[in-house]
Amino acid sequence: MIERQDIIAAIEAHPSTELQSEVDYHLNSVDREDDDDGEGVYDKVSALFDVYERAEQYSNRKLVSACRDILIEVGFYRVMSPEEIANTFFSHGPVWSFKRSGVAYTTDYKVHAWQFALDGWNEPIDV
Repeated sequence: MIERQDIIAAIEAHPSTELQSEVDYHLNSVDREDDDDGEGVYDKVSALFDVYERAEQYSNRKLVSACRDILIEVGFYRVMSPEEIANTFFSHGPVWSFKRSGVAYTTDYKVHAWQFALDGWNEPIDV
């Protein structure tokens, strides 16, 4: 299990100044006056997922890579075994989320479950 604060520490420790700048931009520019809308608390973890989504949308490879570094480190993404790849079927597209240096990665989690700090915002996330 990983604590939300540990994910925030991993974000803060990442050496990419572009990532740090983008996370701060999202934290400071997104209007979060009302956190009681069911979305939970918007924090650096929430901002990381927003940065990741935008980086993929605009094909910012450096930023995508930085986000993936963190998401792999904290256990959101995991390596797929050759057996798992062989036994996984989708109607279209690859069976993995992405490949890095020939290694396939996937996730077992819904983004929303990690992105927003719902009721117990610092409760451990089961990884």
